Amino acid sequence: MKRKSLIQLVWVIAATIFLGIGIVSTGNGADASSTSDIFRSAYNAGRQKHILTNANMTFKQFKELCKNYVFPSYLKQLKDHPATSFQQYIAKDHYEVPVHQAGEHPQTLSLEAAASTDSKDDSSTDQTNYHMQPGDILIIYGTSSFKEAKIFGHSAIAISDNNILHMPGPNLGTQNWTKKRFFDYYTGRGSYIEVYRMTSHPEYAQEAAQYAYNDMYKTNSPVYNLEPWLYDQAKSYCSKYVYLAYWYGAAKAALRHFITGFHYIMPHNLVADFASGYSPTDVYRVTK
Repeated sequence: MKRKSLIQLVWVIAATIFLGIGIVSTGNGADASSTSDIFRSAYNAGRQKHILTNANMTFKQFKELCKNYVFPSYLKQLKDHPATSFQQYIAKDHYEVPVHQAGEHPQTLSLEAAASTDSKDDSSTDQTNYHMQPGDILIIYGTSSFKEAKIFGHSAIAISDNNILHMPGPNLGTQNWTKKRFFDYYTGRGSYIEVYRMTSHPEYAQEAAQYAYNDMYKTNSPVYNLEPWLYDQAKSYCSKYVYLAYWYGAAKAALRHFITGFHYIMPHNLVADFASGYSPTDVYRVTK
């Protein structure tokens, strides 16, 4: 490469980094002087909202997660949404921790127990295995949630007691994986899976699962695309896929409606996009 071209390339990279960081606001109008300050500001905001605690995410863990995964994902989306600050971006994704309703205490299971196909007891009180039910929403937290996708975080919907539909990334389309394959792939290396269930309206869960399989997989499988037109069924991504399975397949009343349709469904905030009274319950956490 010629010296002049090399210098130009260096300037382009430097400008991209500078502009990407420079427009990030700490939330009070002041530009952060470094990414460390940006992460600290975002972490403090999450603490003030009582979303982040030392129990679910220390600042050291938060900083490493942001540095290696969340912030790079944010920078990739700046070209389409240049007015979005990093604090706004991570707040929309619930600060990368699970959404919990008051009184919820999800049971922690090992990968071996969760991936078991033993279905002799499908009760929600069983203390050994995760007996997957159609309509269960699976959300991945941690580094494995960023494997193929361009956005941080991943989510999926169960369509039976042993099969899961999800859109893991570009050029992959809708994937139909077994429970074992999914849990093997997305747990470990700092990642875990949170399982949410529509306990108050199980009929909606069944309807959403059937719609996802029959209409969004067998008949009209969408292509992976991160455009923000939420109600366009021809293009989708992981969390939008789950949202639309419930929106078109079950009951629109169960979900928040975004009037313009110009909206992203962030994976880690997906559960919060259900309407009041219809929020899925966090029933399991699956670890390696």
